[in-house]
Amino acid sequence: MRPQRGRDHEPDLDPTVEALVRDLMGAVDDLRTARIQLDNLDVAEILHERTVVTEDFMSALADAEGASPALREYAARVRAGECRWPDIEYLARPIPPEVGDLEASPNYIWPWSHTTPAPPDPTSRPTPGGNVVGPSDWPDDLDEYPTEKPWWIT
Repeated sequence: MRPQRGRDHEPDLDPTVEALVRDLMGAVDDLRTARIQLDNLDVAEILHERTVVTEDFMSALADAEGASPALREYAARVRAGECRWPDIEYLARPIPPEVGDLEASPNYIWPWSHTTPAPPDPTSRPTPGGNVVGPSDWPDDLDEYPTEKPWWIT
């Protein structure tokens, strides 16, 4: 049984040539679609969109031809697993000039905070069993022990 062909099938056309023509016409249709999408594109809207700086963006920036040596060095540390891109302001010495440029630019959103990480609480003691609460974790002041009344009742 011969495969059923569409109504646009030419009976005298070589099947290989027909497949190539079908592929070519599909590419032409894709080009027409792209042209319509481009005609409907608002360029002014694209120019005013801010770009969010991501880890992938920073990796691509470090791989760019004009990247500073400090940024390339930090990217190598990130690839080695020593550090992460969000920590670049705290761990990179010197801080790459691209970081300041991205933070100051109105075209980019720098998502990583400027605050330093909080140091661990020196008064807390780790418990040997993980999160087990025992007498050594209880407060010494009797006022801090729970009472029989709920907190909203005075």
